[in-house]
Amino acid sequence: MQFDVWENYYKAVIQSMGYDRDRDEIVAHQLSNLLEDREDQLVPLDRLRDLLEKKHVFVFGDGPSLEDDIKGFDFRSTKVAADGAASKIMDAGIMPDIIVTDLDGKVEDQVEANRNGAIVIIHAHGDNQDLVKRWVPQFEGPILGSPPSTPIDRVHDFGGFTDGDRCAFLCDHFDAASIILVAFNFDDTDQEYLKRIGPTKLKKLTWGGMILAALEDSEIFFFEDLVEVFHGDEVMPLTEADGIVEDFVSAFSPTPDDDTAS
Repeated sequence: MQFDVWENYYKAVIQSMGYDRDRDEIVAHQLSNLLEDREDQLVPLDRLRDLLEKKHVFVFGDGPSLEDDIKGFDFRSTKVAADGAASKIMDAGIMPDIIVTDLDGKVEDQVEANRNGAIVIIHAHGDNQDLVKRWVPQFEGPILGSPPSTPIDRVHDFGGFTDGDRCAFLCDHFDAASIILVAFNFDDTDQEYLKRIGPTKLKKLTWGGMILAALEDSEIFFFEDLVEVFHGDEVMPLTEADGIVEDFVSAFSPTPDDDTAS
């Protein structure tokens, strides 16, 4: 999504959440300055396009179903992880190709993944100035900056608000064929979970879910729906389901000892 389109959504989000655009842009400029001396680490946009264009991409959110969802599966297509989800999939032996992070997860794991070749896209906003200063110098591999607001040198805005939907917007921007959302539990009504994340986080996730509807260039699927198709369970019709399911089955397969999704 181009910024002139995304900006309308961004204005609505910050008005609803009470965020300060000036603060977002101050931290984005600070990130740009930090990256100025790291030009050799900056990821060419063509490399992102090579990873995402026409690919069926798995995007891992940090929802409560994540650890169960990934059990017994060998994900073989492009993998994009949102912040805290990176640690959980790495613990399961799954290495992300791309991590989108605002640096409030277990950043040590992201630094390790980056050292091993994972692209880290660092999201700078008004609330993570100290984290940006602390962590950016520690990344040794391929990186890129990303703001929620106006793009500037070395800091690109592909759209999106939370880390999870920013992953999806990134994939859509680079023309992924489909985006398969893993552990995006927008409909989770477990009271303990809702209490744990609190009202502000819940509001953020609600916005994240709503703005995903703005994506137009990629087909979007929920992982659990495709798993149900894979197991022959009845689900709502999927657009171009035959082609997507064919790719889904070829992209990963259950291990012999575990032929269930969760």
